[in-house]
Amino acid sequence: MEGDKEPVPPMPPIPGDGTVVASKYVAQADAQTGEEAEVEAFVSDRRVKRAEIRSQLVRKRRMELAERKASKARAWSAVEDGEDLAALLKDPNHGLTVLEEPEEADSSKPQGVSYIRIDDGRILKIRMPLEMPAKEIHPKASEEPPEVPMTPPDGMPPPPGIPPMPPPPGMPPMPPPVTKDE
Repeated sequence: MEGDKEPVPPMPPIPGDGTVVASKYVAQADAQTGEEAEVEAFVSDRRVKRAEIRSQLVRKRRMELAERKASKARAWSAVEDGEDLAALLKDPNHGLTVLEEPEEADSSKPQGVSYIRIDDGRILKIRMPLEMPAKEIHPKASEEPPEVPMTPPDGMPPPPGIPPMPPPPGMPPMPPPVTKDE
């Protein structure tokens, strides 16, 4: 009788008792997909490099433009001013009389200073506050047109330029207006 029984297959191990059950994993290798991914990586790398180069060129051009503008401004300033009075007044032994206007300047605000040579011995120093006046915001008038009553009061004709109101539904049409000739 013992020979009549079929052998029982062994029970698979239950996860959690220190063993791990492997699962199937199928790796797909498609030559076209791999090549597309490689091309995409190459293109994105090139885009990043070109963007960096472009930003460097833009920055370099802006710096060169700023230098050219500053150089041109210095040249015009040198031609216009003729002499650097601020540098001349930095020397304690300049021997010039400096007249200040206004005599009492408001030191709580940033000041702009200009020097003007009056004659060989006198220089006028003008101080002006560097504040910009705030723009006043005026409340806009309502842009909506005034309301026009939809129906004129009883016994009044409709306003000019507006066609007469259609008759209410279910009513016969209005008779033509009576003129003095009829």
